[in-house]
Amino acid sequence: MTRPPVYGESVNRIVIPIEIEGNQTEAIVDTGGIHFICSSELAEVLDVDPTNGLGPFLIHTVRGQVRGTLHLLNLRLVATVGESLDVVVTAVIPDADYSWTLPSYMGYQGCLDRFRFAIDSENDLFYFGGGHLP
Repeated sequence: MTRPPVYGESVNRIVIPIEIEGNQTEAIVDTGGIHFICSSELAEVLDVDPTNGLGPFLIHTVRGQVRGTLHLLNLRLVATVGESLDVVVTAVIPDADYSWTLPSYMGYQGCLDRFRFAIDSENDLFYFGGGHLP
């Protein structure tokens, strides 16, 4: 669960496997962030229509700005023990002409605040709803 999310990075982050709109991927848990920020690769796979979103959005991160549109997407936390959890999250889909080179992030507001979670760093576990991930 904790590892560097980007090749060559030396800082470990909480990276968990998820499904977003049925697509298996990984996301970094960011309790200081907002919304679910899709990686550019995931945004391409999702192929959502920006005109069907909640509107344009610009988010400032420590790694730069992300321009895109807000959408409501189905997120599934797939449990290895217990029950998986399905939630609807607010997601930022980067604009097609904008390259967000980092992985997907699960921010607090609009994503992590939709369910209860806990982190057991000693045993490298991420608990949520009715299950947990190793």
